[in-house]
Amino acid sequence: MIGREDCAAVVVASGRTHRSASADGDATDAARLRHVVERVAPLVGEVVVCCRRDQRTRYARALEGSDVWASADATVGFARERTPGDLMAGLAGALHETDAPYVAVLSAGGRSPGRHAVASLFASAREAGESTVPVMKGRPLPLSAVYHREDALRACGAAIAESVSHANGVVEHLDGVQHATEPADEPTWSRAASGPAATR
Repeated sequence: MIGREDCAAVVVASGRTHRSASADGDATDAARLRHVVERVAPLVGEVVVCCRRDQRTRYARALEGSDVWASADATVGFARERTPGDLMAGLAGALHETDAPYVAVLSAGGRSPGRHAVASLFASAREAGESTVPVMKGRPLPLSAVYHREDALRACGAAIAESVSHANGVVEHLDGVQHATEPADEPTWSRAASGPAATR
């Protein structure tokens, strides 16, 4: 069974690449960020938040009163912003912040799997020894996935070298990946297939 010390989470804040986001928008994003962090914290040893530098103070304040800090479920920190406005570089920087072999990458601004689903993704990735990426309607969900950290770092590097900045870039460059589909009536993901990314 995979232990929490082998797992980490990177939470990508909504608006990570949009510098024109309003203060009100950031406030809404902060609430969503807190929700996602609290959801995943019991499963992991650490959480790394990926956001713009100008969002850190607001987001840190939102997390200060959360159950995560109170219960010390996980260490929560912020990734250093290496390239403003570049999601791929931000993700690579966040992955460098942890040594955990398996990392859930979750979006705080869009659809994100529940705690049971993330636990299932971690278990599936650990069993296969490779990244597990959910697929919905034939499309991968790169910000709702569990990655083998070393492979994901290599994939980010390859994507950056090709000037690819969108989230699917990491999936397209993974050496090994299995896909999962979401049952319509269940709160978890079930493994559907194993092999190269569907986008290849």
